[in-house]
Amino acid sequence: MDIERENKEAFFMSKKLIKVGIGLGLLALGAAYLGKKTGLFEDDSHLYDEFESI
Repeated sequence: MDIERENKEAFFMSKKLIKVGIGLGLLALGAAYLGKKTGLFEDDSHLYDEFESI
């Protein structure tokens, strides 16, 4: 009986871990999408070239 309870607890822990992993993955994808939409990942060094020539 004790082994069955341990197996159930392990099963629920693995389901919880999978849900947490999926949630973190979706959160990371959302952050990457927002970063791309706002231009966070774009290289804007060409905008500052004229200031570096001083």
